[in-house]
Amino acid sequence: MTKTVQMRPYLSHERETLVRLKQNYARETYRGFLPEANLQEAEMRRYADGQVDKWLSEKRCISVIPSGDGLAGYVVYGPESKESRVGLITDVGWVQDLTPEMKRQMVLWAVEELQKMGMQQEEIWLLRHNLSGRFLFETLGFRCLHDIRNILRLGHEFEVVRYQYRQDA
Repeated sequence: MTKTVQMRPYLSHERETLVRLKQNYARETYRGFLPEANLQEAEMRRYADGQVDKWLSEKRCISVIPSGDGLAGYVVYGPESKESRVGLITDVGWVQDLTPEMKRQMVLWAVEELQKMGMQQEEIWLLRHNLSGRFLFETLGFRCLHDIRNILRLGHEFEVVRYQYRQDA
């Protein structure tokens, strides 16, 4: 029997827990792409804290998977811009032991929420060299559009590639 993900909106008193989850997930994501010095506790804490501040200031939707006293996952999404009909999954993260099926449900839940908002396309930008992340989204029905841009993360430049959700997948 498959466990169903119980998503709900992020609550403001969970900020510290969300920052900690983002910090741990980012450390795992960027391990192998960044020097170990950039993955230290203080550096990762500043990065995660800044990302959560950015999501909140941009009024992004943040949904979480509660787990005991903490969070097992989060997904951040919303319109690309005020006038846009493109829904953007801005970030997604989870604890290491979250099952592939739960990851799948979490991402597709965000796609469904964007569609309820009236978005006509759902997209995400992924690290070009994060092959496991790209594979996961491809198995969920996202296709690579081969649009590449550079972003600055933790003092280093990375290439990201745009993926778009296909309804027919």
